Amino acid sequence: MGYIAFLSCQNLSKMKISESDFFAILRECAGIYARAARVISKKIGEPYSRQAVRERAEKRPDLMSDIEEENKDIAEEGLQSLMRSKDESIRMKSVFLYLKTKCRDRGYGDQPTPPPPPTIIINPVLPKDNPDK
Repeated sequence: MGYIAFLSCQNLSKMKISESDFFAILRECAGIYARAARVISKKIGEPYSRQAVRERAEKRPDLMSDIEEENKDIAEEGLQSLMRSKDESIRMKSVFLYLKTKCRDRGYGDQPTPPPPPTIIINPVLPKDNPDK
């Protein structure tokens, strides 16, 4: 009986935050479940577990993918800012990281992107019609 009551309380907690608020908080928390759980708990005034955040988030892989892409944009924006730093050490480290990860096709990085395999064109030589045969 206690287990059923526990499940009901968990379901009520999930209902206390709308879908749009839930994903807005998750986006603001960079998709980090534990951080989002703390923010949601504070907002609704009762515990909201990391596992509950994960379960609800995984039901919308489209939104989770969008949050991940936004995080990548933010990281790239930060790296671009560091590449313009007045501090030469910071600028050089960030330029090195950029070249290593984004410019492999130009030979930078630990393992440059290999060139595409050569195109081989085979033109079969067909025997000419021989009337003697």
